[in-house]
Amino acid sequence: VFAIAFSIAAGETLLTAALVIFVAAMIFGKSLPRFPGTAWLALIFIIIAAVSTRQGVNPSLGFSKFHKLFWFSAIPLAATLVNSRQRLSELMGAYAFGTGVLSLERCILIPLGIMKDIKDGIATDFMFELKDRGSMTDGQQLMLGMLIVIGIIFVCVREKRAGIIWWILLSLQCAAMIVNMKRGSWICTVAIVTLFIVMKANWRYLLAVIAVILIAGTLPFVRNRVADFRNELKPGGRITMWTKIAPELVKRHPLLGIGFKSLTSEMMKEIAPEVEDRRDHLHSNIAQVLVDTGWIGFSIYIIWMSKALFDALILLIKRRGGRGGEAIQPVVLMMALLALLLNGLVEYNFADSELTIMYGIIMGCVSAALARDAERPIIGNLAQTLS
Repeated sequence: VFAIAFSIAAGETLLTAALVIFVAAMIFGKSLPRFPGTAWLALIFIIIAAVSTRQGVNPSLGFSKFHKLFWFSAIPLAATLVNSRQRLSELMGAYAFGTGVLSLERCILIPLGIMKDIKDGIATDFMFELKDRGSMTDGQQLMLGMLIVIGIIFVCVREKRAGIIWWILLSLQCAAMIVNMKRGSWICTVAIVTLFIVMKANWRYLLAVIAVILIAGTLPFVRNRVADFRNELKPGGRITMWTKIAPELVKRHPLLGIGFKSLTSEMMKEIAPEVEDRRDHLHSNIAQVLVDTGWIGFSIYIIWMSKALFDALILLIKRRGGRGGEAIQPVVLMMALLALLLNGLVEYNFADSELTIMYGIIMGCVSAALARDAERPIIGNLAQTLS
């Protein structure tokens, strides 16, 4: 979890090693892993995606990328191993510090690399290069890291403990988020952090969010990036993908779709020649899953994500009234899942390896916490929540 925040290769390698050891421990220990409802739904979706890809438009292309769905194996892994509040705290802390490494890369290494390229004549415009090297996945990793750190700070404030290291880390994450220059991540982060504060903190903390927005708004490149938003409404961008390309592909392949990640730029241009060059996805989980796996796969996807959100809500209700980390952990998990799904409305984050792993880790952690809280009454807490 620490490594996946800043290195896909390291994160995938370590997760694979963890899964091998996990399976061996289950076999030789003669015990069974926890396989929650979200894991069963993931398995059903993967089977449907396999059938869809086999009969789709380009099976070889789809199956060459099919390994990305393997990372949902993180659901039973986390559901079994994160068996205490302390382990969940350690997991969250590891990811937070991992995004700290990512923040240093975004704030220091990438700008230095751009300056070197300019000096060597490879690049000419610093701000253009900074925007061009911005990463959608990095923006969402930073968003998740910020939610965790804000949750930790919240606990430190309530328990009157020093949290200077977390404030420093949060400041570094904010700076990295800004220079990453991804508007979707900016909007989703502000929305989810605001919801977080409304739920768990004094409304005066919203003044800090407003202050950060105003300070960021004084930066010319931020203003230019926001003003450039109108280009998304022009022909060839997301609107074309969602209103022209996706409906046509669903019409041609309604039940099982075209196959997992089988969409190509050529297919898109055949329907809408004006679409952006070199695009192989539709910038939306909703549109992409529907096109890839048809109405059958899409229905399972909606049930799956609804189940994940419902589980997170039940956990939040059960922990209502708890103290410190016991109460804040469910909120962080709920906000993290909401943030990924919200960003997934305008970006295709469902099959990016590092984000797929985080989907799985979050769902697994929620299931593990629900298993620990199985004896807690829910009716009284639900009434308290509604009141």
